[in-house]
Amino acid sequence: MANYLFFLFFVVLAIGLGIVIFLLIKRKDGGDGEKLAAMMERLTQLGEQNRDLRQAMDGKLAETHRSNQEQIGQTTKIIQNITGQSARLIADVTEKLIKLDETSSRICKIF
Repeated sequence: MANYLFFLFFVVLAIGLGIVIFLLIKRKDGGDGEKLAAMMERLTQLGEQNRDLRQAMDGKLAETHRSNQEQIGQTTKIIQNITGQSARLIADVTEKLIKLDETSSRICKIF
C-alpha cells in the first residue's frame, strides 16, 4: 500500500514536471504568462495532493502499527497463560510420579 502511494506520488510529480517543461519549451512570447500561471497553480495543487497523500499514508501506517501492537500484546498474554498451565501440569505429573515411586517402593518392601 505504501509503495503504491509513493509510486503514485512520483508519477503525478513527474507528469506535472513534464507539463511544466513542455510548456516552457513551447512558450513563444510574453503572452504565455497566463499559461505559466496556470501551470504554477496546477503544480501547487499537485503539491497539496502530495501532502494529503502523505498524511493519509501516515495515518494508515500509525493505525497498522497500533493494531500490530495490540495483537502482539494478546499473543504474549496467551503464551504466558499456556506457560503457566504447562508448569502446573508438569508439577502435578511430577508429584504423581513421586507418589507412584513411593508406592512401588512400599510394595517391593512387602514382597
